[in-house]
Amino acid sequence: MALTQNSFQQMKRLPPIDHSREFHFCCFALIGRCKKAEEIGEELFIGVNTVNSHKKRIKELLDTNDTWELIRYGLAFDLV
Repeated sequence: MALTQNSFQQMKRLPPIDHSREFHFCCFALIGRCKKAEEIGEELFIGVNTVNSHKKRIKELLDTNDTWELIRYGLAFDLV
């Protein structure tokens, strides 16, 4: 996928950073570093299922099913 105007619109759909959404962005950053759910959970002191829930929600917000696509978004928007 080429990053297009649509990509920018999808990034705008991400919720603003606040305490309740902070783990989305922390997970996003760690996914971008190719960490596994277990590693992310250990680093953030949350369970693997919670990590996978955050990952799923981020994918929904960005309208993708591909983890590599998440990494590309993160790199393009300096989130990782």
